[in-house]
Amino acid sequence: MKISVIIPAHNEEDEIKKCINSVLKQSYKAYEVIVVNDASTDRTEGIVNGFKRVKLINHEKARGPAGARNHGARIAKGDILFFLDADEWMLKNTLKNTIKLFKEHNPDGIVSNRRVTFPKNWTRIWAYEFSSNWCIYKGTYFSKDALSCPYIIKKKVFNKVGGFPSNTYYFEDYILIKKIHELGVKVLLTDKITVKSDMGSSFKDFYKRARNIGIGVVKSSLSGKQARILLITLFLGVSFFYPILYAGFYLAYGLLWLKRTRDLLVGLTAPLLFTVKKFISCYYLIKEMVRKY
Repeated sequence: MKISVIIPAHNEEDEIKKCINSVLKQSYKAYEVIVVNDASTDRTEGIVNGFKRVKLINHEKARGPAGARNHGARIAKGDILFFLDADEWMLKNTLKNTIKLFKEHNPDGIVSNRRVTFPKNWTRIWAYEFSSNWCIYKGTYFSKDALSCPYIIKKKVFNKVGGFPSNTYYFEDYILIKKIHELGVKVLLTDKITVKSDMGSSFKDFYKRARNIGIGVVKSSLSGKQARILLITLFLGVSFFYPILYAGFYLAYGLLWLKRTRDLLVGLTAPLLFTVKKFISCYYLIKEMVRKY
């Protein structure tokens, strides 16, 4: 079986080289690498051109991650599609373990572990708040209610479900997994495959992710998520006028993160960053709703 590794990239000059090298160092060699340069304005294209084994597709106009992944999938020659973000990297036997799982279990798609590496200095606080929902699984088993999208999937199955929805923003993977469940696709969850990312540990990255969530829930017509952001932000806003209420939230949320990470700094700052994140997301949510309607 051949694997097509598809990497969408938009202004990823700082990360793309590490990502590609992690693929080229794989112990399993029956693969191809496709990088879809989604209208980057930095040195991404030039860096990718330096790799002879990589197939480069250039978009003159940005189509977003969904459009870039779909384009890569259309020209892929592999039986299995492995979608890898440009700021992620594989461990040495990632592809070898992927083939082994397909042979042993014959799934339609696989949801792998996705782990974030955090810096040891104080800047780690910016990444922790967004890492709580990342996939961390123990064992290997089929699931009919996986919350994360199978970024490793048979090409014929990917084509059957219609690929990533291109009319969405930021939540294309969330919408795709819902469609996958509706069609009864067999999804395997596993800890035998791990992809790592540093996720970006700066306020700029933190702000960008919070903004994208606010815009994305409107552009992707996710009414449930819109309501949740609005209600949580309303609660946090009201709680400012009732210090005991906010103190109770701060203590409970801080202890939750302290228990989860065993990191005192993260426990102390997580409630504040959660609050800031919700207000940023809510601001862009309302702004996008006004613009749209």
